Amino acid sequence: MKKQILFLALVSLLAILGCETSVDLMDEDKALYTVYASNNMDDPIHFIRVKDMSKPLIHEEDGVLNAKVILNNLTDGTFEVLRDSIIKFNGVKTHNFYTANTEHGKKYELKIEGSDGRLLTATATTPDIVIAEVITESGFCDTPLVFRFYPIHDVRQVVVRFTFPKAPGIVYPEEVWLGENDTLFMKSNLLEAIRTGFLSGKMTCSDLESPEVILSWGIVGPGFYDYTFSDTLGIPGGYGYFRFFSPGSTDRFALDLH
Repeated sequence: MKKQILFLALVSLLAILGCETSVDLMDEDKALYTVYASNNMDDPIHFIRVKDMSKPLIHEEDGVLNAKVILNNLTDGTFEVLRDSIIKFNGVKTHNFYTANTEHGKKYELKIEGSDGRLLTATATTPDIVIAEVITESGFCDTPLVFRFYPIHDVRQVVVRFTFPKAPGIVYPEEVWLGENDTLFMKSNLLEAIRTGFLSGKMTCSDLESPEVILSWGIVGPGFYDYTFSDTLGIPGGYGYFRFFSPGSTDRFALDLH
């Protein structure tokens, strides 16, 4: 197994999900569409914002986008023609197509077919429903602390941090690797983690009355970070992004250390 040293934080995920790039005016003969869709799998409805790049950015939408927006479920072989809704952002009307039919662990293709023959496609995979566990062995406080997540297909899919109730500060894993059966492992030295969390630097895990760890984690779909903000963003001829994530949860795990 190839091990990789990664330092992951939930704040990095939030920063990326909150990003949106501005779009320059394009030549009308070459322009296609902008697509902005970064959807939380916990939401009952997912929106895909589409803008016709052949029109000026300040153009007031007339309520009709001369294109058909289709969401193909490549995993199951089904499709849905999405309905449009006009929503104002900062006073500007935008086209926001929506669906309530996306599922975990599926690959989707977004297809925009313009009435003038222009065609834009993009693909994205939704994250699986992931189970998180903490593995420790009975022993002293130098016992390695290992987190296990499955199913995971890429080490970059998990965004995680962990803390201890009596130790201020956030601790990150020292080692991350992908094992067999789509299982991701994250390892940390418990003793060093607790020492890092305490300002005094003298507290050991044997001083804790009820040792437990608080794990905060989120999951992104495979390929989530492969995108860069350019016209090659998995959306040839367009700008934006099409992707999915799950916020995960915050769980408390008791540790058997004595």
